Amino acid sequence: MSGNGTNDATLVHNFFDASPEIGINYYRLKQIDINGDCAYSAIVSVIFTNNKNYFKINPTLVNSVLNVKYFSNDNNLKLEVTDVMGRIVLSKLLIKSNEISVETIGVENLANGIYFANFETNSAVIAERIVVNQ
Repeated sequence: MSGNGTNDATLVHNFFDASPEIGINYYRLKQIDINGDCAYSAIVSVIFTNNKNYFKINPTLVNSVLNVKYFSNDNNLKLEVTDVMGRIVLSKLLIKSNEISVETIGVENLANGIYFANFETNSAVIAERIVVNQ
């Protein structure tokens, strides 16, 4: 985009990211003046979901607390943690929200090992592997 000279008017810029990552994406503008000087805008964050479900666990190497970020358009949301044999060791109903929600879940009662955190909705099951190491 070519420069607009010295101007006090508010300018509006549009940008379309054709392939954003699922989750949080960060954007900023770089303004280059005619003399070559540059300045950056403030960084803005945009959350992209697959328009239906978003589920993210951190950390995946857990010692006592698991942070769960989630979003779904569905009403029935559940988190189940299973061991490698498929046994449910933890189950929690999640509350639907119109934005990404965060739940903190204690896993101090789980033995060290590999588990799967399963986010279940009416339309999908999304699984992430976690390792408990206390």
